[in-house]
Amino acid sequence: MPLPRAELRAVKARLADERRRLRETEEEQLKWADREQVEKEYGTEDVDDDADDEEMMDEDPDEDEDGDAAAAEDLEPSPAERAQLEAALIAEAQAERRAKAQEKAERKKQKVEENKMKQQQSLTISWAQRLAHPEKKIRDSTIRKLRSWLIGKEKITDLDLLRIWKGIFYFFWMSDKVPIQQQVAGQISDLLLPPVRIERALMFFRAGLTTLKREWTSVDQLRMDKFMSLARKFFHRSLLALQRSGWTKQQVEGWVDVLVEPSLDQPAALSPETNVRGLALHLIDVFLTELERTCAAADESNNSTPTATATAAASSSAMSIETFTTILTPFFHLLAACSDHSLVRRVCKEVFDPLVDICHAAAEQAAKERIAEKKKQQAQAKSQSNKKKGKKGKKKQEDEEMDDVEEETFELEGTAADFPSLYLILRGHADKISSILYQFAAEPSVFESMHMHMTQPTQSCLACLTLCYSTQHASHIPPTCI
Repeated sequence: MPLPRAELRAVKARLADERRRLRETEEEQLKWADREQVEKEYGTEDVDDDADDEEMMDEDPDEDEDGDAAAAEDLEPSPAERAQLEAALIAEAQAERRAKAQEKAERKKQKVEENKMKQQQSLTISWAQRLAHPEKKIRDSTIRKLRSWLIGKEKITDLDLLRIWKGIFYFFWMSDKVPIQQQVAGQISDLLLPPVRIERALMFFRAGLTTLKREWTSVDQLRMDKFMSLARKFFHRSLLALQRSGWTKQQVEGWVDVLVEPSLDQPAALSPETNVRGLALHLIDVFLTELERTCAAADESNNSTPTATATAAASSSAMSIETFTTILTPFFHLLAACSDHSLVRRVCKEVFDPLVDICHAAAEQAAKERIAEKKKQQAQAKSQSNKKKGKKGKKKQEDEEMDDVEEETFELEGTAADFPSLYLILRGHADKISSILYQFAAEPSVFESMHMHMTQPTQSCLACLTLCYSTQHASHIPPTCI
């Protein structure tokens, strides 16, 4: 690519300056060489500068010019050196030109990004203002349009969602009467569900919990019930979004991070450092109930699915035991590091004690099923032996016994009856869940934290129940919990 004329002239000027500099350097070197030779001839170390000047004045100027011309000819670079020097200077000029162009493009791109950010900021602020508008019609139309914006917007930041949630908070604040409050809470919570992408739904879930934590202490007693209802529905829709995404490992871990990792200047909702104990207690209370509702909804959808797609739907929406243990992670962290005895007791009572009861019920039913299967096998063996012996007298009685064995069913009782869907998930993994709970409760930090904050004797202590799972550790049970 040829250089422009202005840059070519600049290159030629730089080349001339380089030649002049080389010539001056060589002349200086020759001058010092002549001076050293004079000092050697006369044997003096100091030569009078004035005498040198007179000698130089006496010399023929024509001879000096001839000598300079000869020195200049000697310093003149060869054609190859000149071409190499010109190529280096041209390459340097091109590099500088490219660097300036790149810097200009980066500045332009940065300016475009800043303009986009300003537009995005003004847009989210306008969303928040419309959501908190005094007119109910404007608020309702805005909440309906918000779903399309969440689906179609390419890039949304956490700060944008926090601005929008500020408007959503006051939108819900201004909703009056229970039916309207339930409807509005459902509209807000449904923004987590498909067709909204699960990644964006988790961002929206994080922004919602952050806003609720920040504003929870400002909610007065008269409005507390409706905000607790919003938190419950919002929590349930987050689990439902995970279920509809197939309980993928990455998304479940992202959901756990929302509950255990701080966001901006707010601690996590279920972290030991939480400053909003009311919200944390409420989420602990509703966790198993909403998880049961989510699993029950999945079972109903699978039962209502046509036969051709029933297997695929069941495999995508069923919760594995690994997913279930991952979902329990926030409560494990809370017990391991929490210093608030009310949170410790509530987690034990509302989360882990029911799980232990379900595991015990599953183990008991598995034993009953094994006994029933054994009775059935014995009855079949007895009937076959009677046929071989030719005994026909008690055939009718044996048939009735077989029918009784086949028709025997087991009904769930207690905690297992309250959480039938969770029971179905844990039924085949009761030993594994019990082992996990035992290993967790056997940790020294957890064990000390549990019993440090248990101020009253209780048999519902998670550590005691899980330690009972292993008889060799039964001696570690504190006397107050026996």
